[in-house]
This record gives sequence, C-alpha cells and structure tokens, in this order.
Amino acid sequence: MAVPSMDVKQSIEEEMPDLFFCGTTTSKKFLAIPNICFDEGSMSRNLFKRIADSILEHDYDGYFTQKRSASGALGLHPLQKMTAAMRMLTYGIAADGADEYIRSAEATNLESCKKFVIKVYEVFGERYLRSPNEEDIARLLAIGEERGFPGMLGSIDCMHWGWKNCPKKWHGMFKGHVSEPTM
Repeated sequence: MAVPSMDVKQSIEEEMPDLFFCGTTTSKKFLAIPNICFDEGSMSRNLFKRIADSILEHDYDGYFTQKRSASGALGLHPLQKMTAAMRMLTYGIAADGADEYIRSAEATNLESCKKFVIKVYEVFGERYLRSPNEEDIARLLAIGEERGFPGMLGSIDCMHWGWKNCPKKWHGMFKGHVSEPTM
C-alpha cells in the first residue's frame, strides 16, 4: 500500500485528520490510524494539539519529525509516536499493545515513550512540574475550604481516614503507614 505524500512542515492543525478524534476519515494526508478517540473524561483535542505543537517546536534532535527512509518511504508521523506514548502512559498498556493500534513496532513505542516524557519535562517542567509556590498554596487552600475541607492541599482520595468499625478480617488490607485501618 502506498503512503500518500505530505509536506512535513505543515502545522499540526493541518496535518491532524479527523479520524484521530473519531470523526470522519476524509483526510488523505497520511496513513489512517483507526479511532484514536478523545471522548468524555479523556484529553481534549485542543490540549492534545497544544502538547503536540509544543513538543514539535522544541524537537531539536528531530525525533518527532517525520522522515523518509533510504527507499523514500515515509516514516511514522509525529502524532503516531506521541499517541503511542500517551496511550502507554495514560492507560498503562504495554508497548506491544499499541503496535497494531498505532501501526508501529514495540521498540519504537518504547523509544517514543521515553523521548516523549523527556520532551514533556523539558517543555512543561518549569511551569507545571514544580513544587507549589505561596500563591499556588493559597489558591489550593481556598479551593479546599470552599469545598468543605479547610486546610487541605491535596486530593481527598490521597487522605487516610481512620476506619473505627473496620471488620477484623479486613484490618490487614486497610492498614497502611499507621497502626489502625484507614481508608
């Protein structure tokens, strides 16, 4: 099967086929990838595009740039590599679990995941992957108080509440870093 030609320097907006987002398969700009869906409870299309565009802007080593092989065949599209990495990180699937879905090899998926994590840290680390400053702490405390949890910085599911009436047979399952059962 021949791969349609494509100008590699087009923007993500122009390159991204609707089928990445469960739309129509009208785009003929590169090999179709079946149903990469962004439905409710999932990442939005705009967020995906923002991450992909930012990574491509900072792709100094050229890993996420689509290249041609010596025979002239197009390699994997940057969105295929990023989607494989995101699926592995988000859903916890194995590298070989994405090979048929994304049409890439297990080794490529592993390498894409490693390079994707490094790029995300390089691009977004300073802003989003840092310790909270005083302004962040004040905002988080205000949100917690608004929701009825004064003094709470983290998520309610990360807290350990004592379980006074825990059935005896479950004590071992619900005992963490404290001596009594917690939830």
